[in-house]
Amino acid sequence: MPFFEWSDELDTNVDSMNKEHQTLINLMNKLYDLNSSDAPKDEIKKAFDEFASFTIKHFKDEEEYMASINYEKLEVHKKIHEDLLKKVTEFKTNFEQSQNKLENSFFSFLSVWLNSHIRGIDKQYGAF
Repeated sequence: MPFFEWSDELDTNVDSMNKEHQTLINLMNKLYDLNSSDAPKDEIKKAFDEFASFTIKHFKDEEEYMASINYEKLEVHKKIHEDLLKKVTEFKTNFEQSQNKLENSFFSFLSVWLNSHIRGIDKQYGAF
């Protein structure tokens, strides 16, 4: 069973963003599976890098979409993205410096982020 599953509750009514959210979920599940297995640290790091890179791409794409529709909360949304990326970077640094596995708190953070951010914040631009 995947760590996190896509559901219709996550639908933003913007197909391109839905597809990217689904990709984020797939990358997160891959990272979770590797971290939960006997995978070596370098494999986990590679999956983390892939997840982090796609997250950056997604945030850029999402911000460009919001700009294209003159979304009034774009600047607030950008700040939220910055804060999320800082947190992801902190987890990554801790992992690279001292651990063989990612902390469980990282996956809790991701789950809360995806649930609250997509359901609460991203759905707002879909209704705009």
